[in-house]
Amino acid sequence: MKRLLACLTAAGLSLAATPATAHSSASASAGVTAPSATTVSANAATTSASAADPALTVTDLATGNTGGWPVYRIPALTTATDGTLIAAYDGRPSGADLPSNIALLVRRSTDNGKTWTAQQVVRREAAPNGYGDPSLLTDRRTGRIFLFHSATVNQGYFGSHTGNDENDPDVQQADYSYSDDHGVTWKHRRITKMIKNPAWAGLFAASGEGIQLRRGPHAGRLVQQYAVRYNGGNYAASAYSDDHGETWKMGALVGPGADENKTVELSDGTIMLNSRAAPYRKIAYSTDGGVTYTPFAGEPQLADPANNGSIMRYAPDAPASDPRSKWLLFSNTESTSGRQNLTVKMSCDDGRTWPIRKTVEAGSAAYSTLTLLRDGRLGLLYERDNYRHVSFTSFGLDWLPGVCAPLTVTAPPLFTAGGTGTVKVKVTNQTAAPLAAGTVTLAPPGGWTGATATVPQLAAGASTEVSVRVTAPAPATTAAVTMTATYSAGGKQSTGSGTTTLLGGTTALVSTISRTTDGVNAVDISPYLHLVKDLSGGSIAVTFSTTTRGPAASLLSAADPASRVKDLVVSINNGRPYFEVRRDTSDYPVRIATGVDVADGRDHTLVVTSTGSGTRIILDGRQIAQSATQGFFASVPTIANLTLGANRVSGGDRWAFEGTVKRIQVTNG
Repeated sequence: MKRLLACLTAAGLSLAATPATAHSSASASAGVTAPSATTVSANAATTSASAADPALTVTDLATGNTGGWPVYRIPALTTATDGTLIAAYDGRPSGADLPSNIALLVRRSTDNGKTWTAQQVVRREAAPNGYGDPSLLTDRRTGRIFLFHSATVNQGYFGSHTGNDENDPDVQQADYSYSDDHGVTWKHRRITKMIKNPAWAGLFAASGEGIQLRRGPHAGRLVQQYAVRYNGGNYAASAYSDDHGETWKMGALVGPGADENKTVELSDGTIMLNSRAAPYRKIAYSTDGGVTYTPFAGEPQLADPANNGSIMRYAPDAPASDPRSKWLLFSNTESTSGRQNLTVKMSCDDGRTWPIRKTVEAGSAAYSTLTLLRDGRLGLLYERDNYRHVSFTSFGLDWLPGVCAPLTVTAPPLFTAGGTGTVKVKVTNQTAAPLAAGTVTLAPPGGWTGATATVPQLAAGASTEVSVRVTAPAPATTAAVTMTATYSAGGKQSTGSGTTTLLGGTTALVSTISRTTDGVNAVDISPYLHLVKDLSGGSIAVTFSTTTRGPAASLLSAADPASRVKDLVVSINNGRPYFEVRRDTSDYPVRIATGVDVADGRDHTLVVTSTGSGTRIILDGRQIAQSATQGFFASVPTIANLTLGANRVSGGDRWAFEGTVKRIQVTNG
């Protein structure tokens, strides 16, 4: 209890936690039965201190080439109603996914992860049969534990045939094992016909841990996430049961653009879906218990290299009036360049902001899953050291040195090389007590100069904004830039970030026009053509706003009015940024479409930058698309006209922009 109170104090709140309570187990539902799990020779658990933080104790539950399998992957974790901790993972003959002769394995702990039982085989059959990708879910009302997984013979996710014949070896099957004795023994069941639309191809349970809803009209509902292959795209969907697993239904598809995904119930009963994606996670919401979801939206606060992560609610049974009901924990490899830097983050406001974070594993890491332990601490099971280990660690909220005080960081949309600008940082105290006077330190990337500003004492619920001056490096190349700010007060910290774009090279053309275009008439800036027509590289930056989602609408174009097949175009196509260079009828050295909707009426700054290494599109300080080919003004054979707002006006072929263009700038180099 002392440790738990310390955890809560460290998070800026002094509240008691509600421990997990045990429930009696219900009788097993009908299904395919199998013998009890078999105990094999122990894959000895080895314990060491974390390299990232010696305060963390790391226990390797599975290590490659020991315990019977060359490779162990795909961690899942849950806490049973009696407090037993259950870890599941794949035992693989190689690094290959299903279809492969993969075995489903578990280990159990009855002392919050200090010691573990020997490795158990839950499912294993002779090749080519395989069982993998585990996800655990505990029914808090009955005590039953579900271990969802995929079963394959000939085909895995990408090769699975359509249909839902549960005996077809070419269909990826949806199975689960279940235990009514806290993971000691298991039985098995196939639910493919219940949840798979015959039009779908592959589907598999997203590994980690499912959820049980606690409030609202669907309280008690079991929800397990799936990835679904349909018409060549990847979708997310929730499988759910309102009768403790007797029957299952599948909700509507969310996507495309999904991958392994997790859900968490928020304090008001809304379900948040959080999907693996690059360069940051995708989010959707359901208000009907997981049956339908909103379209995906990117979550720039959660950088991701397209890797499986985990999200959970710290106090799922706390009433909505209790601040703890809004506390979320999230784990993933916080990187956009690769599977590394495994980090745990905390939100104090149902995931709107993530001001608290700490690194668990700075180097190589991959999949991770979180669960709440019986003693109020958090358990984390994850892959590390280039998939060599499946490892467990645990920590309390006192390990996260944070305070519920999110930062809003607002930088100017553009910096030119060597330029100086003001970054504004807003600090909001979400705790129930005043925060002592502190500081905000802005840490831009290398080559920039940052600064520190003083923050006055903040009353409970109060906000304040400070200004910090920064200077960009010179010379510089065009790049997306993240500005990270750290607030420190009373020995606690919170972080936040904002983005901007650094324009390198020298300015060739700049115009602050603040012109609203009507979608019909072009804004002709042909007199500036001589400044840019010979540029073989550089950047084009346009600040604009629009609410229309029609076909291609040109923000800046260079085109030959006598030809419809030679042009350079920066445009908004169906509400999404688009760039092309065309030299002839079917000769497009560069053609980049993006999937980010900008038709929201807000100001956006779009930058297209082209160098010898290729062409990139940066939106509001974040790179959203790229091509390996360089293409710029000099790539177009003949440029006799330059227009802003409409392209190729001759012959009635209009690409007309409707909205406001505030500023354009072209740099050379």
